[in-house]
Amino acid sequence: MHLLFSDRADTHCIWGQLAFGAETARHLRDCVDPGFQVRCVRLLQGGHEVFGYFGPRGDAWRIVRATTDDGISFRETRTVFDQPAGSWAHVGTITYSPELDRYLCLKNTQQLGLGFESHAFLSDDGDHWRAVAGNPVYQEGDRWGAMWSRAAQRFVVVQKGFIRVPRKPYSELAMEGQRVATFRTSPDGERWTPDGPALLWKDAVQDERGTWQTLGRPLVPPEHSIAPDAADPPDLEFYAGTPFPYGDRYFLLMLNYAGSFLPRGHAPVQENGHGECVDTEWWLSRDGLNWQRPFRGSNALDGGRAPIRCEPMRIGNELVFHMGDAHFGMPVDRITYVTSRANAVFETVSFPMPATPLLLNAAIAAPGNPRPNQAYVMVELVDQGDRVIPGYEREGCILQAPFDETAHPLGWRSEGGTRSGGELAGTTVRARIIMRASRIYALTAA
Repeated sequence: MHLLFSDRADTHCIWGQLAFGAETARHLRDCVDPGFQVRCVRLLQGGHEVFGYFGPRGDAWRIVRATTDDGISFRETRTVFDQPAGSWAHVGTITYSPELDRYLCLKNTQQLGLGFESHAFLSDDGDHWRAVAGNPVYQEGDRWGAMWSRAAQRFVVVQKGFIRVPRKPYSELAMEGQRVATFRTSPDGERWTPDGPALLWKDAVQDERGTWQTLGRPLVPPEHSIAPDAADPPDLEFYAGTPFPYGDRYFLLMLNYAGSFLPRGHAPVQENGHGECVDTEWWLSRDGLNWQRPFRGSNALDGGRAPIRCEPMRIGNELVFHMGDAHFGMPVDRITYVTSRANAVFETVSFPMPATPLLLNAAIAAPGNPRPNQAYVMVELVDQGDRVIPGYEREGCILQAPFDETAHPLGWRSEGGTRSGGELAGTTVRARIIMRASRIYALTAA
């Protein structure tokens, strides 16, 4: 049993005013760069198997396989696939499907005047790789992430695409193009939807602000794209997305971008007009295909680091994103949370009670609360008729500040002793949570 709290779909029978938020991945520690970029993470007994990618633009590139216990020391590191120098661009991604027991690597080339072409490589054991016969599988922009969606039974790739917009008022790369997130899917890594090209032609157009690129045709159909909307700043663009599965849902770390009114060559704007990115945003999905943006305005990555490019490792009590020479992350199960400014009540979805205690992941009081002594959480168990189960009333399970734990075993105290909840093993119940000024991240089983 593993309940996360990300949006209204996770809470029922609400009284009061709930709010939902997402945490920031913060610097955890420095480490020695292993010499490759971690792209794919698989949890093993006692550690992780990782696949990495290395290859500068235009140079030879390779896939590296290794194992690690702590995300710092890598062992059994070996090259399992390599390609000679060529027109390879700078982006590559690796992901794994447990249902297919198949690895997928996507690598792009850059063709002068035609933009990027995506090549797919597959492996059934991680050691032996083959190029897909139909390479390139499609044409698309750079900067992507990929994952396997168990809900959709498809590989999902998010890339940088474009839509046409009126001429931009600031100096930038594409005069009439706005970057959007485009999504392509495949049941096997070979056949892709959509499979048509999305071209970025590099015809030169000059004006008083310099040389611009222009968009070619066709572009990815709108039904396969997500564009900024009226709630966003007018110049916001989606630059790079990294999706990954977590629990029963999917998260995507989107690097947001906006051009600059500073002149070309005036730092941090490059001579070609390319500016700095704005922030990183958490996106949320239940199937890996349909995405929501409930956490706009909150930065998912602390500091001025490059975008996160892989799913997190679970190391001890931490979710760790490996970023070359540093680890960023947060405590386990603390990506999103539900909170309240004052008193609030909600119920979870129904679940069969486990034989082991329920574990609460919560912060009481919520970080930054000016009056922590007001904060509390109470939990009671209710049956399918919404009746409190005798012996599991809220008064028997009261938690107050200071409290900051990721796996606190719940118990219900009464004159007859303390109940763990295991006495109800197999019974379908819901947890009713009464809270104030706290953050609740997850409710799990031991």
